[in-house]
Amino acid sequence: MFDDLLIFDKTYDDYSVLTPVLHCFYEVIRIYPPAWITMRQTETDSVLRAPRLTPTSDVLHVPKGTIVVMDTIGALSNIEYHI
Repeated sequence: MFDDLLIFDKTYDDYSVLTPVLHCFYEVIRIYPPAWITMRQTETDSVLRAPRLTPTSDVLHVPKGTIVVMDTIGALSNIEYHI
């Protein structure tokens, strides 16, 4: 499959053969993201919806100006959502 890539003169068309390598790259970035947390400040009043978001509800009201921090590694390695 990769025998055609062992030549030294590569062209743009050769990159289409590297699709499996690109998929491996995406999986590594998912497992080991470059940023371990993501922070955003809400511009409007917002509502976050997710199962078991709080002990009493699946809805969390976020007021304007709140800084929201997401655990990127935790979110991307949760087996319930990423298998």
